[in-house]
Amino acid sequence: SGILAVRNAANARDTFRSENAAGTRTFNIGNDASGHGIILIRNSGGTTTNYITGSGNSYFNGGNVGIGTTSPEAKLHVADTNKSINTEGNLFVATTDTYAIDKGGQISLGGVWHSTPSTIQFAGIAGRKETAVNGNAAGYLQLSTTNSSGGTLTEKMRITSAGNVGIGTTSPSSGEGTPLTLESSTGYVGITLSGTGAYANIWKLYASGDGSTNKFFGIYDRTNTAYRLVTTASGNVGIGVTDPDARLEIKGSGASNSTFSLRVRNSNDANLLYVRDDGIVQIDTNYFHVTSSAGAYFNGNLRARGGISNDQGTLSITGDVNFDSNTMFVDSTNN
Repeated sequence: SGILAVRNAANARDTFRSENAAGTRTFNIGNDASGHGIILIRNSGGTTTNYITGSGNSYFNGGNVGIGTTSPEAKLHVADTNKSINTEGNLFVATTDTYAIDKGGQISLGGVWHSTPSTIQFAGIAGRKETAVNGNAAGYLQLSTTNSSGGTLTEKMRITSAGNVGIGTTSPSSGEGTPLTLESSTGYVGITLSGTGAYANIWKLYASGDGSTNKFFGIYDRTNTAYRLVTTASGNVGIGVTDPDARLEIKGSGASNSTFSLRVRNSNDANLLYVRDDGIVQIDTNYFHVTSSAGAYFNGNLRARGGISNDQGTLSITGDVNFDSNTMFVDSTNN
């Protein structure tokens, strides 16, 4: 029934055929061998460039395809007006199977990876359902890549419905003020900070991730291949050392009087105190002041370059005092 109805006597025949002036078939409507409807479009040489079938694979190889445009600039060019954020947008890819966690539309990007030649997906972008709860539309964005041997796609980055970002983890931390989580099970995880100018240096922020006893967070100078600062799981901080044994441990860059492990300056940039790498502690401004009732203790000789004077009160010395190899000796009985 209808305005025009044509019934083929058998399958695999044309219902309608168009030929060009040279007698080449360029347009066909008919049925395939299974009785499915087909539309074929051929170029002037008779090569099929576009094929549409009611069952099976259809293809368009005649050139670019435009949706919403008569001058497509890519294999598929979609032109449309702007869509707001809470819509299906200009291109919508969705799954139709029963709802479940981790299901959702995916776009794969790939190319030729083997001389066979053989194509494979290199990366994938997917939007998937975050929970198994019926009626819960929370979703996450998944970014995946494949390995060098041409294996399957594996997730490398995720953005959850809460806006948390995970790299190397499918469950980035939430509720801790840290929307970005980096995770690794191969030893260490971190980020690289690098400049490109003449004085650029490459820095890495590292955290150990191998589960060993050497757990620390560190600032690593990649340009000069050295850790500059670390803090361990026990709370110790090391400068120039990766296994500090105290709350603060500093390792100097040498062992001479020309380099320093510690230097303290005031707001006017005046030097107050040095700890030299040869073990000397030097005070340039003011004096060394001990307020403890136990006083100061020296295990060894006390040397003074200049005089020793009392600042306030009485200079009191308890015990024997020996001057210049017994040249002058005052004992505890004042003799």
